[in-house]
Amino acid sequence: MPLPAGTNVPINAKIFYVGLLTRGPRFAVTNGDPALQQQHFSFLRSQVEAGYYKIFGPMMDDGDVAAMVIMQASSLDEAKQIAALDPILTSGRMAIEIHPVFLPDVSGVRPEYWNGKSERRQT
Repeated sequence: MPLPAGTNVPINAKIFYVGLLTRGPRFAVTNGDPALQQQHFSFLRSQVEAGYYKIFGPMMDDGDVAAMVIMQASSLDEAKQIAALDPILTSGRMAIEIHPVFLPDVSGVRPEYWNGKSERRQT
């Protein structure tokens, strides 16, 4: 599929990969496991720090898609290989579907993590 072009297409657009996470075959068995959740969060952070994961988060409704991630990778195969290492996927709690997507560059968006000194976000 050719990339969109023209004066109304952002000049900083490029290919990223969007992963849509849905309930996996072992969702009921692993639901509520705090250790698995922390392993998943640790994995997300490691991928942000490695430069692969740009944006991620849970969906805020009760639809079939539970979360999403936007990845930067050299190919769809590489994106799939990286995502496959996530403990939430290897456990079977979640499954992922990954698609190439043409977006304005999101590389400037960066999650911030608490470093023990700065203020924590209040929820």
